[in-house]
Amino acid sequence: MFVSRVLSSSPPSASHPLPVRTLLSTGILLMTAAPWSATNAADAAASTTSTDVTATQKAAQPVEARFAAEAPATAENYVITETAQIEVEAQAATSASSALPTSAEDAAAAGEIETIYVSSRVALAAKQDVPASISVISGDDLRALGADSLRDITRRAANISRNNSSNARSQGLVVRGIGRRGSTEAQDPTVGITVDGIPYLYPGLSAWDWVDIDNVEVARGPQGTTGGGYASFGNLTLNTKRPTFDPTTEWSLRLGQRDTLFGTAAIGGPIVEDKLAWRGTFYVNKLLGYYKNEYWNGNQTYTDRLKISGKTQFLFKPTNNYSVHVSVDLQPKTFQNDNGLNFFHQTPATYSDGKPVNMNNDPKTRLERRWFGQLESYNYEDNYLNYNSGTQNNDNQLPLITGTRGAGLTQNYTFGDDSLLTSITGWRDLDFEARNDEGTPFDISTQGGGGVRFQQFTQELRLNTRLADVAELTTGAFYAHHTYEVDSKTGWGDDAGAWFANATQYRELDVDGEGRYLLQQSLTGLRRISTAYIDNDSTAVFGNVKFDITEQLKLTTGLRVSWEDRKNKTFQLIDDNGYGGLLNRSISSFGVPLGGFDLYRNATNETVWVRDGRVVNETTPGAVAVAGQSYGLTTDTRSGERLVRANAAADAAAQKYFGAANFAALTNAQKQQLLHAQTLRQAQLGQIFNMLQAEVYKKTQYTYVVSPSYKFNDQVTGYFSFQHGEKPGISQVIGGNSILVDGESGNHFELGTKTSLFDNSLLFNADIFLSRLKNYQQTTRLVDDFTTTLNNDGQLAFLDAAANVPRIQIHGLEIDGSYNGIPFTTITLSAAYNIAKYKKFETAPLNPETNPDRNAPGYSDYQDFSGRILPGAAKYTGNLGVDFRYPLWSKYEVFANANANYTSRYNSDISLSRYSWISDYTVFDAGLGFGRRDQGFSVTLLGRNIADAEGKAYNWQNGILDTTPRWYGVIFAGRL
Repeated sequence: MFVSRVLSSSPPSASHPLPVRTLLSTGILLMTAAPWSATNAADAAASTTSTDVTATQKAAQPVEARFAAEAPATAENYVITETAQIEVEAQAATSASSALPTSAEDAAAAGEIETIYVSSRVALAAKQDVPASISVISGDDLRALGADSLRDITRRAANISRNNSSNARSQGLVVRGIGRRGSTEAQDPTVGITVDGIPYLYPGLSAWDWVDIDNVEVARGPQGTTGGGYASFGNLTLNTKRPTFDPTTEWSLRLGQRDTLFGTAAIGGPIVEDKLAWRGTFYVNKLLGYYKNEYWNGNQTYTDRLKISGKTQFLFKPTNNYSVHVSVDLQPKTFQNDNGLNFFHQTPATYSDGKPVNMNNDPKTRLERRWFGQLESYNYEDNYLNYNSGTQNNDNQLPLITGTRGAGLTQNYTFGDDSLLTSITGWRDLDFEARNDEGTPFDISTQGGGGVRFQQFTQELRLNTRLADVAELTTGAFYAHHTYEVDSKTGWGDDAGAWFANATQYRELDVDGEGRYLLQQSLTGLRRISTAYIDNDSTAVFGNVKFDITEQLKLTTGLRVSWEDRKNKTFQLIDDNGYGGLLNRSISSFGVPLGGFDLYRNATNETVWVRDGRVVNETTPGAVAVAGQSYGLTTDTRSGERLVRANAAADAAAQKYFGAANFAALTNAQKQQLLHAQTLRQAQLGQIFNMLQAEVYKKTQYTYVVSPSYKFNDQVTGYFSFQHGEKPGISQVIGGNSILVDGESGNHFELGTKTSLFDNSLLFNADIFLSRLKNYQQTTRLVDDFTTTLNNDGQLAFLDAAANVPRIQIHGLEIDGSYNGIPFTTITLSAAYNIAKYKKFETAPLNPETNPDRNAPGYSDYQDFSGRILPGAAKYTGNLGVDFRYPLWSKYEVFANANANYTSRYNSDISLSRYSWISDYTVFDAGLGFGRRDQGFSVTLLGRNIADAEGKAYNWQNGILDTTPRWYGVIFAGRL
């Protein structure tokens, strides 16, 4: 029988046994003759890696023990004893007609596809019997082309994608155009990630490379009725290799351009025969980035990598019906440069209405100011504009620092002839820190950035059993607790005042020494910190039943009920006043004492009443009268000690910056300079507030599924699925205000067919789908009136916030197929046509080409996106893979692998700016190699993105890149 990576719908039989050696395929399983029983299944569980019970979540325990009594009837005389990639040629002499082809002719004559078993909603079944849209990716296929990041993995399936960044905070998966990360960690992911049965509740946990992978599974639609974590629109499951009782040593070494060094090693085997086994995995990934930072003489490069990781697993089997799997992994804090990668270009000349763009605060205008012209070696045209070169010039940019740790405990207990009890306990944390820069060599942004400290604990208890031979039941409970401490830090340097000043402020301050002193001291050394403490709890019960109505007709039903509790408390305060603390206001609008004074200018000819710098009614207690065309100190006259301190601060500022005896001795021009500096500082600080408790989100939510399937014959199965899913809301504080985001809900319909033709050489699966979501959660931009007023520069200031979109709709077509009718060759194909539209979204954020003139006819702070395509939702996606293996003599082979991933054009920005389209592109990877057929050694010449495709959006001022440039290298690999 010819071994291939293609999937089959037929289980093994005595007349068609699997080969003794499987080269690769996700979850291809070897069978050996043995009576099937729960006891034998538990024995097998001690030495296998395998898939989990659900199409959505793969549990950490072996599949053999999990579904002992649920094996297909046609396999009743077999027990699963090993997964793909295990060499068992030594058993060939005693195995039933299972020798590998020893020549090309022998292999060509055996064109049948192997069986692959994957997780289904309830029980172990062939992939073709799963009534849902599922894609499966082999760990061998990933290794063949060096696909180790989540970005690489998602390029092996259609209608799923991930942004091109290793920044943990920007991680997020998109399925069918849905799932872009919001602006807050408080938002649950729309598309889940599960690793060895443990859900990753924060997408940033997946920012590392993925090695030692057994298989990957992509499930679409609401998940959770068969256990594990909940995901409202899909789930990516990664299953790593497990300990076995066979000694194992596997290694690989990748070398290539930009000093690439990627090494992996996996060692394991028995500690106590048939009782205790282990597996240890280690990797290191080091390479230089594509883009240099000239400020550091090119020694700092962007999109570089420096990652290391270690993982140890133990499998303990004290009895035939009980096993324990323990895993501990560590990805220590490492440094890499991803943040601060800019592609600056000239700002467009006109708004969408044809009027000239307000260039007062454009980078070009700012860099042409006298202040920045003093550095003769740097200018706008020759240095700042880098859209084509990608050369950076950042003085305060530091690498991202990221690390994570985790532990898992899985226990399996079989009882009776048909029941399995499983417990999965998981813990993980993540530590992330970023230091950002504005993209110039000037001292503008300092010590800015953000940090995340995350922890999660999950516990699942699940029972799998059969009900009177007519149904398969999965039921259990799940609990998750996860917390975030999210910092946002902003710092300002010596040049910040000259950079952020509006045209009027700069013009009237950069005229004399006193004004320049104020311009510099207004922001130098100022530090602001904001920290959010997020506390989330989820408790759920679930049940799923698959009814065998007839041999052909099956009905799957499932229900999950969850109790969600989301809390958030946030503060934003001054961490360091720097050199200009006297320029603060006396108190913030939220009542936080700031230690400064409250200067106000009345530009009218009438007297106005002002309190703490804000115009009020004449009758307002504590208000101060300010005559027309004059300046006044306006601290609340009732505030007692604060009033005394504020007047003293005003006098001290007059003495410090102008050498005057007191504030009253200043001229109006000097007072105006003082006011400019104070307003500039206040606009940059934004709202200052003590700890605020956001409105709590607390609700009971439901997920359910009804899915009948009908097997028309051995080659064709059809199914229909209706799923309802709900996603928790978001508790958040934005600009000092609690803004509660409602929970999301949706109904999902899917009609599909799964076929195996031409003696199983062709598998072809297709489905059409329709989803309608209410209160879809996504990032939007709110006009910040507070900062807009203070800036007074003709531009609008915005705050990013998570919000609800009233209604969206997604529909399309997906296909997934494979063919191995050509000798030595396997072809895989997946493709999707997808339309994800806003059905109703009348308060969408303004795009940058919208004229910000609020006095213009028909102006609105929002746009109507109803009927438009969602950002990040490509209309067409597709993936084509080819694997060719030609046997040489009895021990060797030559092979070639190729993968092409196509993405049609899509808009990359939440404002759907006309400048944010990324044109369609195809990423093509290929490898050519030679090696031993027992996988003892191989060498592969590898090319990544060989056509050097560039997915790049121009954007308004700063482009973004969605691909990485061409790379060539070589992979050495083997096993002992």
